[in-house]
Order: sequence, then C-alpha cells, then structure tokens
Amino acid sequence: NREKRRLDAKAASEGPGNIARGKTAMIRGIRVLDDRGEEVDRYRPGMGLVVEVKWETVDPDADLHLGVAIERGDGMRIFGVATFLEGMPALSGAGERRARLRVDDLPIAKGNYSVTAYLFDKSGLHIWDQAMLTDRLRPESDDWAPALLQLEHSWEFES
Repeated sequence: NREKRRLDAKAASEGPGNIARGKTAMIRGIRVLDDRGEEVDRYRPGMGLVVEVKWETVDPDADLHLGVAIERGDGMRIFGVATFLEGMPALSGAGERRARLRVDDLPIAKGNYSVTAYLFDKSGLHIWDQAMLTDRLRPESDDWAPALLQLEHSWEFES
C-alpha cells in the first residue's frame, strides 16, 4: 500500500505557493458535501453526495488527472474513479483549481469510510499527490445490513 498523507487543518490551510520541493501539484483540501452544498460527515442511503477537491499546481504546462476513492476502515476500496479512466482530457494550468465529483446514490451499509483524492500525471501511472479524510463518511441507517452494500431490490414469489 502506498503511504497516504492525511489531510489535516494545517495541510489544508497552507497558503498558495508552499508546494514542497520536487512536487508538481499538491492537494489543498477535500470536502464531502450534501445535495445543498453543506459539508457533511453523515450519510443516509439515497442522499446525493459531492466530493470537492481543491489542488494547486506550480507548473502551467503540467498535465494532471484527478481521482477519488472511498474506502472502508480496513482499506477495502468500495468506490473509485479517475478522469484518465473515463477518457477525459488532462487538467492543466498553474494556480489553485477545484473540482466536484457528484455521486447520486452510494448504497453502502453502516461503518466508517475514508475519502481519498489523488492527482496523477497525464499517463495515470505516477501519483503527484494524494490526501485522505479519515473516517469522514459515516452512513446512517435504522436497519442492520448483513453486507457492505444496501442495493435497491425487490422480491418475486411463486406458489
């Protein structure tokens, strides 16, 4: 496993231009928002979520791709997407940038989940930076679930 940089208040509040030597880009913040744009850490099945990632690049010619993953406490990745996997063009330009990933329904059962953001090079092979919000997403449900997912379903019975 790659070592993940935990995103804390100090890392998120560092000012522009404070990118570590040798880094092309740095994640400045990750937030999990609800449908109304409010920051949340609780999630109810059927609720839309937005993962907002803010990053900074110092090289105007650097081509980057963005990825987001949601992992259970034991490291099991339950959701992951990346712009290069979806055939999107690379992101470029110096300065601070922001992107939002919308997930309309995340049918996960109770537990604690972490949200990780990744900045990749244009090939998608090299990770320029990654940051994690540990135990940021906590699904709430009145029901106990015997599995990881709570999928919409129906039953049919024949006599």
